[in-house]
Amino acid sequence: MPKTIAIYLPQFHQVEENNRWWGQGFTDWVTVKNARPLFDGHRQPRVPADRNYYDLLQHDTMKRQAEMAAQYKVSGFCFYHYWFKDGRRILEKPAENLLKWTDINMPFCFSWANQTWARTWTNIPNSNAWVGADFENKDSNDSILLRQSYGGKKDWKEHFEYLLPFFKDSRYIYHDGKPLFLIYKPEYMFCLDNMMEYWKELAVENGLKGICVVTVRNNCRNWSQADYWLMQEFDYTFMPGERVRQNGVWTMHYEDTWEDALKRAYAQSDDKTFFGGFVDCDDTPRRGHRGVAITDASPGIFEKYYRKIAELASAKKSEFIFVNAWNEWGEGAYLEPDEDFGYGYLEAIQRVMEDMEQIDITRFRQEEKYQILECADSKGELISKEKYDKMRKYYRLLNKWVTNMENNRRIATVLEDLAIQNVAVYGMGDLGKHLINELKDSSICVKLCFDKTAEFLQGETKSSKEAELTGIDAIIVTPFMEYKEIRLLLKNIFDGMIISIEELVSECEIL
Repeated sequence: MPKTIAIYLPQFHQVEENNRWWGQGFTDWVTVKNARPLFDGHRQPRVPADRNYYDLLQHDTMKRQAEMAAQYKVSGFCFYHYWFKDGRRILEKPAENLLKWTDINMPFCFSWANQTWARTWTNIPNSNAWVGADFENKDSNDSILLRQSYGGKKDWKEHFEYLLPFFKDSRYIYHDGKPLFLIYKPEYMFCLDNMMEYWKELAVENGLKGICVVTVRNNCRNWSQADYWLMQEFDYTFMPGERVRQNGVWTMHYEDTWEDALKRAYAQSDDKTFFGGFVDCDDTPRRGHRGVAITDASPGIFEKYYRKIAELASAKKSEFIFVNAWNEWGEGAYLEPDEDFGYGYLEAIQRVMEDMEQIDITRFRQEEKYQILECADSKGELISKEKYDKMRKYYRLLNKWVTNMENNRRIATVLEDLAIQNVAVYGMGDLGKHLINELKDSSICVKLCFDKTAEFLQGETKSSKEAELTGIDAIIVTPFMEYKEIRLLLKNIFDGMIISIEELVSECEIL
């Protein structure tokens, strides 16, 4: 049967950076306490049971959380992990303390929240939803607080060596005999495949069988070094069901959101899928009138849908369900007890897990209403769901690319930051032509263009053509949906960096 792993936010303690950026004494409890109802029926502020505004640096706090999780059949926690170039870390103390507090039986793993930290996480430029208008940031007005950058092998090794003691802790969660490591925004990582390949080598060198890399995404793509993918609870880009603007806040119904999540789970999951569930969503404590709020959430409805996702996970022989979240109070996503529902959500998890222990699901019939068999193209002709998904991904990428260019966020800038000068472009379709056109007036030199018709990708002829890649710093692969297969071929003839165009476009978004 699947195990419930709850996403864990280590924000509930003071750090110097947050005091400087947001005011002395800031933790996420500040946002929670200062939240106010913004429309009729809006359930704010959320108040923890017994007004327990805890501090995660306290041993008793984490011990109580571990005991509560075990009591209600939550099998472990997935800590958000914040690591930046040159070993810069933030909010790391709860996990580091747990490593020392061996008496706390808290199974755990990490999800690398690999995003740039920006003032805009509040969606309110140069301000935020929880401090008054008279608050003045004494540091700077710069929108970027901590810029994410991945560096090269030296940086990757430093990061791995920091994580190694956690991986070797007896409480760390494993799958397939390997430590579980999630990457929250893989599309932001131009170097994901190269970095994870190196990490897996380091893992074996240090006595591990490897690393089980899990990418977190709503839209599946083929990273060669990703072992599994976590299907997020719902798609934030294409919000499901009817959306209603109430006093500036986008609202949507709880059941509609769960139905959409289940629809995608039935239609898109495979044998490399871990499933996701969610408690609730209301980020207005952080974003104010520009936030999103789900209405009508309750433990009873949650239990109904969590049971469905647990049955699907069991039928697919998927080991984990990742629930958002244990304690995302600022986004309204928490299993922890509050003054409105008490332990209701935890009790729902407990009932579902106990029932699953009694049921051996050997067969599972996908419900017809969740199957998406065919769609129509622009000409009104029926096309396969697979083709529809490819078209959607293609046009989504193009839209990102155009938006980046309009905002002067250029691929050349990303390559320059990586000290890449000479590139080869694989794939001479429309994306390849767009890329060459964008780079032609930059400092980046396109020295070689080729595609699947090139002889040196095949058999006996490859050795005679390898010289053509001499002096190339990186190969950019433009057929991004076939990237995994193409990368494997290219690795046979090229030792340098291989980058997907999708990764570069996504990296431009955070410039």
